[in-house]
Amino acid sequence: IRSPLIFHWPMRVAADAEIKTMCAHIDLLPTVLDACEVQVPEDHQFDGISFLPLLTGERAEWPKRQVVFQTHRGNVPQKYHHFALHEEPWKLVHPSGFGKEGFEGEAKLELYNLEDDPKQKEDLAAKYPKVLERLRKGYEDWFEDVSSTRKNNYLPPRIVVGTRREVRTVLTRQDWRHVSGQPWGRESNGFWLMQLPHEASFEAELIFKGSHPVGKARILVNGAAIELEIANGEPRGHKTLLTIPAGDIKFQVEAEFNGKKQGPHQVILTLQEPNT
Repeated sequence: IRSPLIFHWPMRVAADAEIKTMCAHIDLLPTVLDACEVQVPEDHQFDGISFLPLLTGERAEWPKRQVVFQTHRGNVPQKYHHFALHEEPWKLVHPSGFGKEGFEGEAKLELYNLEDDPKQKEDLAAKYPKVLERLRKGYEDWFEDVSSTRKNNYLPPRIVVGTRREVRTVLTRQDWRHVSGQPWGRESNGFWLMQLPHEASFEAELIFKGSHPVGKARILVNGAAIELEIANGEPRGHKTLLTIPAGDIKFQVEAEFNGKKQGPHQVILTLQEPNT
């Protein structure tokens, strides 16, 4: 939202042109395909639309539409949690907290006119109840749509490791399934769901955020443990070799410092014997 995008195409896009029409990340793919004159099958639907005509000036009008953003922590999204719906000039928002997995009680929706009030200082929810309810309905329809895209809709895709196409894999907290501790705090922990096409050997490097005392760690691969001494207080350099079997894998690291358990900041897996 309000992020700049610089587009360089001298043959078709005028230099120094500035377009203030609201577009979003979902519009990038259809725009690039449009620019490359790629024919998209009629039965393939995009969430976004091409903004190439805005860049080239071939079409000045732009359809009125609703664009929804919802972003927060947690494994399964909660309806109304930390979302914003934009329909120029309106913005319906529930700022319940990006770092939280959910909220309690009823959603306290706020309504702003971004054209008159770009800094969102005056909540107009009470003044324009019909607009609020219309936009609320738009959000509810959107939430229902994205919640029913596929079977097991919120099941996370597994991280594929162990192929020559990606010899080095960085596992981050953004991708794990949180299981313990204050969510996303230093003492929190979780596990990664991975998939290997074949058994492979890796160098595993454990990375911790900031300095820490001497400790120990257990690397768990589908429950089988590998012990690793954390001999210094440096964030990096804690390495070991391990073999991970083929198939679906639950991968987790349990570190312990001064009797307190936590997860790593990141884990880097480097394939030792790429053979596919």
